[in-house]
Amino acid sequence: MKYLEIIKKIKTIRLNKGFTLSQLSQKSGLSKGYLSKIENQTKLPPISTLQRIARALDIDLTALFANGSSSNEDSKIVVVRKTERKKIGEEQQASGIVRCPLADKKFAPNIQPFIIELPVDHTTIYQFQGEEFHFILSGKVELIYGDKHFVFEEGDFVYFDGDVPYSGRSLGSKPATIFMGQYRYKRDHGRPFERPDVLFSNAHKTNGE
Repeated sequence: MKYLEIIKKIKTIRLNKGFTLSQLSQKSGLSKGYLSKIENQTKLPPISTLQRIARALDIDLTALFANGSSSNEDSKIVVVRKTERKKIGEEQQASGIVRCPLADKKFAPNIQPFIIELPVDHTTIYQFQGEEFHFILSGKVELIYGDKHFVFEEGDFVYFDGDVPYSGRSLGSKPATIFMGQYRYKRDHGRPFERPDVLFSNAHKTNGE
């Protein structure tokens, strides 16, 4: 998707939800002037800014990158062929994870399915109100979940609540590939902790290896 289409989608969703720039400014914490500038430029703002706008609009960030309609007139069924997958890479998000949204044609689905490539040096910590699962398609993955430490290989599956701080990274020389699903009770887009190394430095239990 071209950057201009993403910017147009921000304005379209805002208008569909009946938000003025002033209201979006209050909800996002971004100035009215800055939001107006975003809607009238061709350069994509930083991913952190897009996350704040998405939270304020009560949508998932991936809805801005999706190919589907920004209205509520969605199909009851969505099919995404292998050749139709779109990657959200490092240039569009700060985590370094490469994501392929699978509900690419569905506007703001309740369950967010992805195929992701997890970096070897990934240490970002997440926590949110919802649930998540990982099915390892290839490679080897280390998961730190609270004070527990797990290692998963191809064919392994894990399902967990997101209210416990967690982080994961690939083990080996190249990123592991994972089928991931996420459901948020609240569309809060929970932010990472400020200390991305705390779980790995404190991990001492080994379970499920």
